[in-house]
Amino acid sequence: MAGFNIAEFSAKINERGTLQNNKFLIKISFPGILANVYKEEDLFFRASSIEIPGVSFEFSNSFRYGVGPQQKTPRNPNFNDITISFIEDDQNRIWKFFSRWTNEIFNFDTDRMYVARYKSEYTSPNFEIIVFNNLGTPVNKVILTEAFPSSLGNIGLSWNDKNNLMMVKVGISFTDWYWGIPGVDVGENRSQSSINRPGDRVFASNQVAPAPQPSQPDQSRMEPGLDPRVNTPTNPYNQQNSNVDPAGRLFGPGGLTP
Repeated sequence: MAGFNIAEFSAKINERGTLQNNKFLIKISFPGILANVYKEEDLFFRASSIEIPGVSFEFSNSFRYGVGPQQKTPRNPNFNDITISFIEDDQNRIWKFFSRWTNEIFNFDTDRMYVARYKSEYTSPNFEIIVFNNLGTPVNKVILTEAFPSSLGNIGLSWNDKNNLMMVKVGISFTDWYWGIPGVDVGENRSQSSINRPGDRVFASNQVAPAPQPSQPDQSRMEPGLDPRVNTPTNPYNQQNSNVDPAGRLFGPGGLTP
């Protein structure tokens, strides 16, 4: 076995390059109940940090041969909430916005009725996390379905804290997550990944559902003042998803080859 070669190691790193965790963009479409309350594009620049969602499995333990050592068998995936930190503006608008959003989910700060809305009313129609390389080219897009704020963090205030910016931390829950770069062809031979054949444009390999068809909102049932583009059901199979390639395939969790 050959020893460690620092020159070869550096060459491999330079060949594949690196990604930095400070080059990202978020896109959050607000539900119809919050139309015209806040400008979506303002959050693009205020997001200081965010987490790309992961997955963990629940396991069933079984004996390999009926006796002896046990082995784990995955039986269910779990998606953990993610956290976003926003740099607050000078009018405390971001905290107010997410405070209103959480209250629209479950009324708790006005008439104290403690009434929960239907999920389709308060979830985001489109929540995207886009990762860029050092050239500014998008290399990954993570789409969260039926996303909504699950927590609004406490904000500490102190007379002695003069030089720090106020940060608003928001926990985000979601139903599923998908990743892909829409528009990139999917290779028919799944064994020929972009790792095995660097010259190929093979990125996606997992098909999880047929392409959903966009639904047209019923204009006669629109509430006054709501934007028809966001006043639509948030079921990902009843609306147009941005994670569908031209061939009609939907990228899924773990569905892309690195």
